[in-house]
Amino acid sequence: MFFNRVEAFIRSQRIVLRSPCSVLFFLLSALITLSDDAGKRSLSATNFVDPFVVSWWVRLLCHPLVHANMQHLFNNMTLFMVLGPSFESRLGARRFCYVVFGCAVAEGVVNALISDYYLIGASGVVFMFILMFPLHTHATDITQREIPVAFLLVALLYIGQEIIHIRRNDGISHTCHIVGGLCGALLGLASRRPRRTSKRYAWKKIFDYFSRS
Repeated sequence: MFFNRVEAFIRSQRIVLRSPCSVLFFLLSALITLSDDAGKRSLSATNFVDPFVVSWWVRLLCHPLVHANMQHLFNNMTLFMVLGPSFESRLGARRFCYVVFGCAVAEGVVNALISDYYLIGASGVVFMFILMFPLHTHATDITQREIPVAFLLVALLYIGQEIIHIRRNDGISHTCHIVGGLCGALLGLASRRPRRTSKRYAWKKIFDYFSRS
């Protein structure tokens, strides 16, 4: 009887796809990581700004999908697939893509302006998710004048660590980690519930514009 119930329970389960953008991001990252070095280089963000060339924009948007090796992919995708589906569910697929690729553009441009790295990897996006999470999780419970202690601790731990390591010549773009974290902090702060007696700030209007479905 027990095993029959277990079998019936297993047969009743269905695999569903609730976060298609997150899963597609993961699959594309895995495929690109398994490709040759020439393919990876063609999608890495350049260390110069050339907005009048289409390939520059392709690199800028696609560099989070490129990873140096499977360990690099594993490190980033572990947190991406933990946090990404939650944000995709809350924001919707379109707004989720705006947020992810908006962060990619921000960190790619900053990297081109101040660094000589050819930028790859989704670590900046992951840092954005980490900083967004303490604020966005309770966005409807806190007002524009409230900042959770958990957010301050997360920012201190993650951003502080990157500031300490920013001068290390370890092949990691700590600057872009900071940019991703700042993007997450700003979006998280903008997602807080506005006070009833206050007017909407300009940055809140900008967030709402990019959050339209």
